[in-house]
Parts: sequence; structure tokens; C-alpha cells
Amino acid sequence: MLAQRGVTGSVRTVVEFGKGVAAFTIAANRIGMTTGIGIFNAAYYAGNFFGNLFQMYAGLGLTGSVRSLSSEPAMVANLVCRMWGPEGVRLPFGRSVGAWTPFGRRTMVTTRGVVWSEDALLQAAREHGMNSGFFKSQSTHALILDFKRLHGSWWDRMVSEPIDTALAPGRGFMDILMEAGAGVDNFARMSTFADAIKHGASPTEAAALARLVAFDYNAMTDFERTWMRNFVMFYSYMRKNMDLTWDTLITNPHRI
Repeated sequence: MLAQRGVTGSVRTVVEFGKGVAAFTIAANRIGMTTGIGIFNAAYYAGNFFGNLFQMYAGLGLTGSVRSLSSEPAMVANLVCRMWGPEGVRLPFGRSVGAWTPFGRRTMVTTRGVVWSEDALLQAAREHGMNSGFFKSQSTHALILDFKRLHGSWWDRMVSEPIDTALAPGRGFMDILMEAGAGVDNFARMSTFADAIKHGASPTEAAALARLVAFDYNAMTDFERTWMRNFVMFYSYMRKNMDLTWDTLITNPHRI
């Protein structure tokens, strides 16, 4: 009986290790093909930028896209900077400025005469989950957190600590690359969000439109987050793009 339990435990450990290695390998390949590992992959950021423009066109149309991008560009740029990382933009030499605004603090007046401060709009954006770029939800760190939740101490002992040690020297640079990718997504998302509020939508309505157009990569079921996202390359992007494509096909087929 003891021997059988030992064999069963060993098989389970091998299976769990294989799952962990496979998930990490997929994440590393995904990062290497997009933001780049240790280098700046300019082609990815250009493709991501134009991809967001096409998504906005599909969801908002040409007029709506132009209006969203030109409505409050300075405020949107400030908000994207303030959403950078957990504490805001990090400047060189270790200085952290969580409330850095390159264009100074801005205000926005809606068509109904309501005045929105930059702080109020940022709070509304965070409350409605606007800061959910592809690599914030698909990064190696996010995958590690998922497996730690599922497999607990084994993941800490066998995978997390060695990976943390190995990646520590380059993690700062990789964080910058991933946050830059999230910033591209956030600019499209926040442009849509701010413009919708400016023209009379509630924060909830504006957030729903922004998530449809610029995708909410965190809005997945537990099964999708645990299995599909970890083992199917770019699953969350394909999943959200399918939602936008079907919605556009039904409501505005001429935009396809």
C-alpha cells in the first residue's frame, strides 16, 4: 500500500511538473514573439498599434474612432502614464512618480456640462477594470500566479523560486517592455472610455464599450484562465477578437 502511494505520488509530481514547464514554455514563446526577450521588438508595437486602430474602426466606425482619438488626447496620455505599473511611471535612477502627468493635470467637460477631473476619471477607469492589457494578463508572472493558486507549495518549491532567481537580472527591462505593450492597449481603451463619458455615457456604459473595442483580457471563465490561456497561444486575444467580429458582423457588417 505504501509503495503504491509512493508511485502514485511520483506520477502526480511528474504530471504537475510537466504542466508547469509546458505553461512556462508557452508563455516564454509568446513573449519572445511579441515584446521580445531582452530586446525591443518594434514590429510588435507597430502591429499592436495598428491592430487597435482596426479594432476601434470595427467597434466605433471611422467617425467614432477619429472622435475618440482626438477628443481628449492629452488627458488620455496622462491617464495611460498614471496606469503604468502598480505605482505609476518609474523614472530613471530609481525615482518613482505614481502621479506623473506629462501634460499637466487636466479636466474634461461633458456635453451635459459635468466636469470630470483627471483623478476622478482615473478612479472610474480602475474601478471598471480598464487597465487590462494583453501582457498584464498573459505574462509569465500571471501564469505563475495561476499555477501557485492551483498547486500551492509544489509550484513555489519546484518552479517559482528557480524562475524568480533566473529572471531577476532582466525583470526590470522586461517589465518596461510589457508595460509599454499594455500602454498601447490602454491608449485605445482609455480614448474610447473618456470619449463615451464626454458624450453622455455613464462610466459603466463607457467601460462596456471600451472592453468590447479594446478587449478586456481578464474577463474569462476559470476554465479559460487556467487551461485555455495557458496552453493555447494567444487564446485570450482570439477569444475577444471573435466577440468583436461577431458583434460587428451582426450590427455593422459593412465594417468587416
